[in-house]
Amino acid sequence: MLENEGMARRHSSSTEIARVGSTAKRVLRLRADARLAASLEAGMPGSAGRIVVVSREPVGVGEAVIVEVSFGALADEIELSGRVEAIDETTGEPGPRAIGIRIDNEHRDRASYIRKVLTGDRQASARNHRRTPTDLDARWRTNGHRFASRIRDISRGGAFIVSRNLPSLGDFVSVEFASGPSPASALLLEGTVSWVRLKGRESGFGVSFKLRDRELAAALHRVVREQERAAESW
Repeated sequence: MLENEGMARRHSSSTEIARVGSTAKRVLRLRADARLAASLEAGMPGSAGRIVVVSREPVGVGEAVIVEVSFGALADEIELSGRVEAIDETTGEPGPRAIGIRIDNEHRDRASYIRKVLTGDRQASARNHRRTPTDLDARWRTNGHRFASRIRDISRGGAFIVSRNLPSLGDFVSVEFASGPSPASALLLEGTVSWVRLKGRESGFGVSFKLRDRELAAALHRVVREQERAAESW
């Protein structure tokens, strides 16, 4: 069955987020600033260390999470996977809590990169692909489920798809959208889920495209260029 995200919103007052397939990890977002520098603790040799995140997200001790660190519009975000090991709830009141997260050892190189940027030992890497705002009709499929939704931004490397039905990080997805005026011009791309937004302005997920050949890459490039021209004319 194909679910239309827009239709679902019009006919339901529910704001619940549905998971597609396995449960998505919660994403905690941080800016690369002085507060982060103070909260990112180095571990023993061979260990990725620990980070303290101040957040309202309803996470629990032992829960696997993703910490997304933003370096601004011109640099790629860095994701750290980890597990909640402590929560400071001493205030006894609803509000932000200090969440202690042990970073997975497999991401120790990423944690080291973040520390070096924060201490000024290196510059943040420039973003690989510039994102272009758009509003394209799209159909996407994962784990045997199909949905109709919209693409909110697109680049030569991926796209952000608005959805209340969320896949999990790393899930394989296929995305179909128009690359020209005729139905025959539909472009079908495959990729993996690179990040998930559980709530906020628009829930949805990012997909990193895996382009099988030059023809697909060229077709995607044409779509992105058309959207860039449209954005420049606004």
